Amino acid sequence: MRIVRRLGMVGFLIAMLAATAPAQDAARIVGGNGIVEVFRNGSWTAANVNEQIRPGEKLRTGAGSFVTAELAAGSALTLSDNSEVELQGSTLVLTSGTMQIISMTAPIQVAAKSTTIRSVEHPIEMQVKVGGNDNADVNVSAGAIGIGNAVIRSASDSNYRTYTAGRRFLHHRPVVNFPSIYVFPQVGINRQ
Repeated sequence: MRIVRRLGMVGFLIAMLAATAPAQDAARIVGGNGIVEVFRNGSWTAANVNEQIRPGEKLRTGAGSFVTAELAAGSALTLSDNSEVELQGSTLVLTSGTMQIISMTAPIQVAAKSTTIRSVEHPIEMQVKVGGNDNADVNVSAGAIGIGNAVIRSASDSNYRTYTAGRRFLHHRPVVNFPSIYVFPQVGINRQ
């Protein structure tokens, strides 16, 4: 029930932003805190609220920072501290750190290390973490994801389950230690 309430509130906040949603393969920064930068034209620069992130560009956060970006209408991502993601068309490539994604209806595809994750059932809420080894940890708290031929659905209980796909372990549990999607359309990003 807690997941449904959280998805309901996030869905409502995302729906409020839908009128100004970015193009399907772009993202728009809707909030954040701390050091948030975008890589474009060969260099990193400070990012701003309402700034568009286009295919081929990267978004990263510094220590103790986070950023939330709206993807297509009804979906958003939050990068935790010390994380980096690149937009490659309709695929989000997580190169370091942790990213949480919520999507009410839009298809989502994430590449992390050598794993490609796609949304299968909506609404979807998942956390993807890239570690120092060749593993990508994936936590699904709502909906279902596909990895190769495997479909992994969220569980309504808090039991921890581990699935093995190839040599990678996929962790499936409700997300507990990651902040919810933050939406601060009127707040600027602090520069440190």
